[in-house]
Amino acid sequence: MTLRARLAVVLAVLSALAATTAAALAYAATSSRLSSEVDRSLSQAAARVASATNMGIGPGMMSQYGRGPGNGQMVGGRGPLGALGLVVVQYLRPDGSLVSVQGQVPLPVLPRDQELARSGGATWLRTEDVAGASYRVLTEALPNGGAVQLGRDTSEDAALLGSLRWRLGLLDMAVVLAAAVVGWLFARRLVQPLRRLALAAERVASTGRLDVPVEQGKADETGRLARAFATMLASLASLRAQQQHLAEDAGHELRTPLTSLRTNVDILRRHEVLPAPTRARVLGALDSELSELTALVDELVELSSDRHRDEPVEEVRLDEVVQEVVERARQRSSRDITLRAEPCTVHGQPRALGRAVSNLVDNALKFSPTSAPVEVDVRSGRTEVRDHGPGLSPEDLPRVFDRFYRSAGARSKPGSGLGLAIVSHVAEANGGHAFAGNHPEGGAVIGFELPSTPASARPS
Repeated sequence: MTLRARLAVVLAVLSALAATTAAALAYAATSSRLSSEVDRSLSQAAARVASATNMGIGPGMMSQYGRGPGNGQMVGGRGPLGALGLVVVQYLRPDGSLVSVQGQVPLPVLPRDQELARSGGATWLRTEDVAGASYRVLTEALPNGGAVQLGRDTSEDAALLGSLRWRLGLLDMAVVLAAAVVGWLFARRLVQPLRRLALAAERVASTGRLDVPVEQGKADETGRLARAFATMLASLASLRAQQQHLAEDAGHELRTPLTSLRTNVDILRRHEVLPAPTRARVLGALDSELSELTALVDELVELSSDRHRDEPVEEVRLDEVVQEVVERARQRSSRDITLRAEPCTVHGQPRALGRAVSNLVDNALKFSPTSAPVEVDVRSGRTEVRDHGPGLSPEDLPRVFDRFYRSAGARSKPGSGLGLAIVSHVAEANGGHAFAGNHPEGGAVIGFELPSTPASARPS
């Protein structure tokens, strides 16, 4: 079942429940009102009869107030029962026996009626089936003994209620039908934006294109969904463009070491016997190119797969992470690396932050003379690494963190051009940013800054 059909059915069911409830309440109120009116009229008539009896008017004199005593006619006219309409009246002696009947049918005399005639008591109202018709019967004790019974045929009321039931049923059906039609039209208009969005999604799935136009609609839930879908398509398009750019740049960067490897392998293949110095030089070049190619592939995998994304974020002592990286770099390079670190805690991913710091230190070691130290400074979530090299030229500063970008002075040095791009990526992924500039006393200063945790929340 489609969404439109479900909405139409829901509206029809709700309308049916509401209409049925209203009809039932209206019917119950009408039935109660009719029954109350009949009981009230019978009580008033009984009070008049009791008043007339108290004035000395007995059953034999009631013909003056009706259309004849015991003549088989319904009582009416000008007397105390005239306002009641069609009614049956009969009297009981003080011993409970029947005196006379004024009406077409006699009313049943039950033991409780006889008890009221003998001893008096509260008025008794009930419903009886008399001669195939339903009568509302009232028995009331008379002041001087005996009792009077009054009965009214409720067939007209039953017919009225039956007609009311029929009309309410027709009205209920009409309301349900109208609600179903209105619900169908409303649902059709409501799901139209969803239908357009579904068509756009199907077009993306069938063609693979991410530039499908999406109508964002109004400021409601469907509009919000459409805007979210459009934003998702834009993000996917940007990601695809970045991946394509990364693949193109990677292919370009891989071509150089692969060409050099092929050249050196051809030399070894053509010249089976080479002088020892030449052979050592060729093998050294092969080893260097293989190391550079391995580093490039590792950094490509690191950058494209975004492996640190799955690493949980936790409170990290940034000064301790930097200290570990610096100690490893000292052992590996045997270079002078100075560290000034103040205790600071950040929310981040430890391994990713360690990789970023390692890339910064390796980059500084590459450009700093062997006689000059590399200076590392950590404070308040900010990590700076300074070298004593030539520094960054104005044209290089805006592109330092671009993928595969290598300045003119760096093309002769080993590297893939991805190290600082990884630093920027890690910093942004951990809620911070990377920066680069020149030190007033010479050399470049490159690093990243992360939001620092307040001192009260830092671990000891």
